[in-house]
Amino acid sequence: MSQSIIVQIQDVDPLNSKIFENGWMYVGHYSQNNPAQYFAPYFTEECEHSGLSRISRILHIVHYQVSDLLGDQLAPPDAPSEQHRLKWRIGLDRIRVRARIESWEPERMGTLLYLERPETFRSPSLSKKTYNDATRSKKLGPSRIPFGFTLEYAELLTKASWILEEPPGSSHVD
Repeated sequence: MSQSIIVQIQDVDPLNSKIFENGWMYVGHYSQNNPAQYFAPYFTEECEHSGLSRISRILHIVHYQVSDLLGDQLAPPDAPSEQHRLKWRIGLDRIRVRARIESWEPERMGTLLYLERPETFRSPSLSKKTYNDATRSKKLGPSRIPFGFTLEYAELLTKASWILEEPPGSSHVD
């Protein structure tokens, strides 16, 4: 029997997109039960390339308290390579800067996803609007993806589940 591969999908704004791309990390709300093996950011419209097109394997999940993050008491976990160690340090530093700028409450809990190098799995990007038209049970919402939203990897890749939008400036004739 094959095991389902679960992908967590979450809205990612320009600040978090830089953390994902340059630091191979994602910072989110605390969740004790994260069944996902992969993370796929949904880049918001403010990002350079909006939509869902990148994916990364989750290597470590760390639950933390903001006071520990701000007190520099969190260090990256064991990394599979020097490149991972460097990227995760960059990601952790950028998350700390974000926490200070946004005045995160010290007693708040959160989750850090330490990721493998992000890869492009789809071009053009997939959109929430078109996905909402596809299935009611996995509706993503008009403006935000709910926290902890997951899909099976096979469903994410199934062309019948998604309607691709044409990139700006292109034309498609069937």
